[in-house]
Amino acid sequence: MDLEIGEVIGRWPFLAQLGELPGPPWRFGVTASNVLAGERAYETYVETLWIVDEAMVGLNRTPIPGRTGQTVARLDFVGPLTEAVALLQQPVRWEEDW
Repeated sequence: MDLEIGEVIGRWPFLAQLGELPGPPWRFGVTASNVLAGERAYETYVETLWIVDEAMVGLNRTPIPGRTGQTVARLDFVGPLTEAVALLQQPVRWEEDW
């Protein structure tokens, strides 16, 4: 991953809303299949995005193995960017809360 959020927004202006999300910074790169991939890590979990275009985004939230503390509830989503951003804006769900 070698692109910072400012570079990503410069190339893909429709992703500006990602830069407005609270939390750790995103790190991005482009895959061999020309998909933009982004990742950001919290203390106990990681969020990963795969962006084909505004209509096709994949989002995962997964716990980091071996980290102690609360375990994040896994999140797997495929759909439009607007829905992915809405999910990222919601409070994180923890396994203990289910």
